[in-house]
Amino acid sequence: MTKLQIERWLQPQQKQVNHFYKTHNQNVSCHKRDIIFTVQEQKAQESKLQIIAAVFIRHLTTEQGELNLLRSLFVAPEYRNNKVASQLLNYVMQNTTSHLTTICEPNLVPLYLSAGFNICEHPNQSKYLAKFIQQGKVVLTRESC
Repeated sequence: MTKLQIERWLQPQQKQVNHFYKTHNQNVSCHKRDIIFTVQEQKAQESKLQIIAAVFIRHLTTEQGELNLLRSLFVAPEYRNNKVASQLLNYVMQNTTSHLTTICEPNLVPLYLSAGFNICEHPNQSKYLAKFIQQGKVVLTRESC
C-alpha cells in the first residue's frame, strides 16, 4: 500500500522538483522565488518519499500589472487518471491566494474549470497572455479578466 502526501515544498529544495520535471522530459524549471507544491508517494516498504506530481506559482510583473501564474502542473504518467492532479489543484487553491492565472492545453480545461478557474478570452489585453492564446493555449483565471 502506498501513501500520498501533498504539501508546499520548502525552499531551497527546488532542485529535486526540477529533477522530477527533467526525468519526465518537461522543459521547465522552478526558481528560488516560486511557490512549489508537490504530491509525494511513500511506498509501504520504503521510508523515502518520491515526487509524483508538481506545480508551482510564479509571480510576474507584466505591462498590465502583477500576475500570479500557476505553472507546469505535471503528474507522472503512471499516476494519471487517479485524481492526483485534482487533489493537488484543490490543495493549492486552499493554501494560496485566490488570484491565480494559468495557461493550458485545451484538453486540460475541464480540470481547471472543476477547480474553480474560468476561461479568460481577453486577459486584460495582456501581451504576455495573448501570445499563448495565439498559440492555441487557453488562459484561465480565478479572478475576473
